[in-house]
Amino acid sequence: MKVLFIGGTGTLSNSCSELAVEKGMELWLLNRGHRMHRMPKNVNFIKADINNEYQLVSEALAKHQWDCVVDWIVFTPDQALRDIELFRGKTKHYFFISSASVYREPPLGQRISESDPTENPIWPYAQNKLKCEQVFLKESERNQFPVTIIRPSQAYCEFTIPTNIPRLGYGLVERLINGNEIIVHNDGLSIWTLIHSTDFAVGLVGLMGREDAIGEIFNITTSETLTWLKIFETYANYLNVTPKFVFIPSSRIYELDREIGQSLLGDKDKNMAYNNGKIKKFVKDYEPKISFTNGISRSLNWHMSNKDKIYYEKAASDRVDRIIELYKSKR
Repeated sequence: MKVLFIGGTGTLSNSCSELAVEKGMELWLLNRGHRMHRMPKNVNFIKADINNEYQLVSEALAKHQWDCVVDWIVFTPDQALRDIELFRGKTKHYFFISSASVYREPPLGQRISESDPTENPIWPYAQNKLKCEQVFLKESERNQFPVTIIRPSQAYCEFTIPTNIPRLGYGLVERLINGNEIIVHNDGLSIWTLIHSTDFAVGLVGLMGREDAIGEIFNITTSETLTWLKIFETYANYLNVTPKFVFIPSSRIYELDREIGQSLLGDKDKNMAYNNGKIKKFVKDYEPKISFTNGISRSLNWHMSNKDKIYYEKAASDRVDRIIELYKSKR
């Protein structure tokens, strides 16, 4: 199977790249080449920026036909339309990586299935993902564009860890180690679902090339649910530190930092658990095996051994400090 990944070295896509190669697929990666150290061996590489070098990308892909294309970096309807133009008639199967954040929050205790209502009036990221879904499904209905839509929950791997603050990542670990305060939104007891990227890869790669998956939507998540307080306590216990929590209502964070507040009120503030029955019917060996406790221990071990490869945005940690300072000063 000849497969193209646009991206291919990120949190979710890196594990999928490795598994695709392991399964003997002819894998091509098209990206900017900023993370060459993460590329598996025996992949074909096209260096280009699809968001800024359309002509170069179009020319590089013109001679190819694909069995499967996965674009990991489609976030807006314009990007969705661009991919339809690029790959109409050029691939037998196309995957759009959406997000589980497109769902409306269900009643507490109910697991979300693919047919449940979608709505996110607060978070632009989720709104754009849902608009992209609509673009692809419309093209599928009108012109039989061979799309499959994937809705993952928040993911992590060795080189990235989940946090409630956008782009903070391993900055959370540094804050815990250094004794800095940690923001916990609300009381920290909302229900959340995390997935390790290697578990996700089994589902995604297992669907590639399946004609019966075309036109379908799939949750690829886990059954394990955690509170945010439990997530943060797991970090602290592994690091053997006493965390300094600052509990701040998400609505108050929204007042102090609109972008971070939107990501909380429109996503991580919700009680989100998912039904994975559909992906298990299509991919028989899909059964997430990595618990959060085990997965995060792998991530934190990697962190301790790869200090030179750690990346997080210091500006995100600075924003945490600013929110805490403003919150305390105005209580």
